[in-house]
Amino acid sequence: MSAYVVSDLHINTLVSWAAKHDVVLYSPERISMKAEPERIAGLLYTANVESVNSRYSEDEISDDFRFERVRTLPEPLTIIKLCHCIEYQSNEVSDYEKTVGAAILRTIENAAIRALPGYDDAPWGI
Repeated sequence: MSAYVVSDLHINTLVSWAAKHDVVLYSPERISMKAEPERIAGLLYTANVESVNSRYSEDEISDDFRFERVRTLPEPLTIIKLCHCIEYQSNEVSDYEKTVGAAILRTIENAAIRALPGYDDAPWGI
């Protein structure tokens, strides 16, 4: 499997969408994505870089990432796909499922699923 660092726009779109929808991460700590979008974006970027470094046995650190709020945001389905992409690029570290990056992506993905048209009207159980 190969891995790459996703674009700033990719991360900024995810975090801007989460901030607009007031998504809150509750574990491992409580972080409001609306109140701390720069922090959330930085955590996702760091997780992605660490994964690429792990995959290619590198030790590069880059501070090139800059958070900028994205004004025109995609629909929830695109947010889900963006989550899947960055997760694939960030899961090369051995304890990925326990990382804050994984928790952030699961939280954003779950919020996007709940925002899909018709979700609220679907039956809870059958």
